[in-house]
Amino acid sequence: MNSGAGAGSVSLFEAPVKWNPCKYECRILVRVCMLRILKWLRKQDEPMITVVSGMPDSGKRLLLNVLSVGGLPKYDTPPDAVIDLATPRSAVADNFPKKSVWLNQSNGKAILIDYTLLGSLDPLFRYRVIYLEKSIDELIRYHSELLVEQGSRTPAASARMIANSVHLRSARIKNWLVKQPNMEHLFLNRGELLASPVAQLKRIRVFLGESVDMHKMLTAMDPHIYSETASPML
Repeated sequence: MNSGAGAGSVSLFEAPVKWNPCKYECRILVRVCMLRILKWLRKQDEPMITVVSGMPDSGKRLLLNVLSVGGLPKYDTPPDAVIDLATPRSAVADNFPKKSVWLNQSNGKAILIDYTLLGSLDPLFRYRVIYLEKSIDELIRYHSELLVEQGSRTPAASARMIANSVHLRSARIKNWLVKQPNMEHLFLNRGELLASPVAQLKRIRVFLGESVDMHKMLTAMDPHIYSETASPML
């Protein structure tokens, strides 16, 4: 009987290799990352989602209809993509990412998204964002009218404060938007769109890859039909 094992031999009764939870978690993380990459690659072959967004009362509803008439299908905006006076902004922002299943149905279509929710869009999708702006004077006038309707005693001062806040928020959103690799962007001014629609619609047509009809879009340029005053926060 061989009483001694060689120095390099391994005993059957040696303790097994300890389980390394860190290594296991790393493998899971790598697998999750690979799945997300594969999902992202599949999204690259799908049509982009055209997002119409921007400041309050900047002509977003009008532009959405113009695009639809021009040949870009319009996706009915779901409730969780819109902020109104009846729903707290924080509640909408919290629920928005959880309810964005409808993004799968809006590929190749135009959809209206509140400008404060752009940062909550699923980063696995690709977007073309048309962002509408208006001057600070237009913002003040717009909010003054709203405050007068609400019975405010100091509409001018309050409107200026609100307008400045909106303008600063919009600037931050624009600065964020230009840095997103999955978002192409086009900034439009509401006043210029209404004053010189041909020039601005040409910019839109180039931005969308000339997939819309200029003449049909011009026929839909009536700012009085699609007023946004019914939804002040939109």
